[in-house]
Amino acid sequence: MLGKTLKITSIGVSQITMELGTELALKVGDTATVDGKAISVTSIGQTSVAVKVGSDTKFIGSSTTADTTETISGLKVTVPKNGILYTQEAESRQVQLRVGSETSATVNNADPLKQFGEPDDATAAKWTWVITNTSYNDISVGAKFNWQLDSKTEDYGGIAFAGQSYDFPSNFGGVLFDSLVESNFRQYSVTQESSLDASNAHASLTSMPVYVFTASGVTNEGFTVKKAGSSIDTHIVYVNNSGGIFYKDSNGKIQFASTTAGTNPHNFTISYGDISGTNGIVVKPTNATNDNSESGAAAFATDRFYLALPEHYTGVGTKNLTLAAGP
Repeated sequence: MLGKTLKITSIGVSQITMELGTELALKVGDTATVDGKAISVTSIGQTSVAVKVGSDTKFIGSSTTADTTETISGLKVTVPKNGILYTQEAESRQVQLRVGSETSATVNNADPLKQFGEPDDATAAKWTWVITNTSYNDISVGAKFNWQLDSKTEDYGGIAFAGQSYDFPSNFGGVLFDSLVESNFRQYSVTQESSLDASNAHASLTSMPVYVFTASGVTNEGFTVKKAGSSIDTHIVYVNNSGGIFYKDSNGKIQFASTTAGTNPHNFTISYGDISGTNGIVVKPTNATNDNSESGAAAFATDRFYLALPEHYTGVGTKNLTLAAGP
């Protein structure tokens, strides 16, 4: 897996135990190099061996029932059960070893892929284990890209844009995001306006601060609002300081989206193609309530919006994003 040889020794529910490290078979005087360190065997007995890593030497016992592990100069050295071949002739004696930063590990589904260099933190790891088994004879083991962009101050370093790639751990390989072909899309923008004349909706609204949501390149479509229980399409939506929603009708007039308090939720839907109705992206101001009035014209209070994204995969719930003003 990803360039490493893994030997699974036991399987649990979404869990595996495996052998790790470099496997060696050494005689007295033989030398190998693992992780930049020299490993040699200086003595082989019937029930133990002397192993030297760098300048440190330790005796490691051998068991007929279980592996035996010691840490020598920062490396784990394991003698597997029955891992000593003992003969009368000293020159023909051999020992099996597993050597590495880890020689055995038990991992669960969604654990960090730390055996491949990831940090020991499931929220910080870019890659995590995927372990599924429908029975103890049918198991799937793999890696999952786990980058979680959940803070406005977080680095975007885990996300591949056009010309960049998603690279597997240990530089095993990668998937290149070669290019993005713009063939069928609609562009939306969000701006602020400090003094909108919405007197058509309410006589007092001659200078209302609003956020302006615009669907570019179209007329009378791109958003769906509610008014007295009916759905209305528009290409411009305005949100005032109290979360009240206004829209531009087909005659270019600004209207209030709901004239009956409590009749309609104060939100609107981004609609395009099959993204509409129950499949639409719902936008709701944070301070919107069912009794908002169209007469709000004070300094702007709403500064962020919840975007509820439709989920097209059965059994998975709605995903939410927040669109915020300011830094």
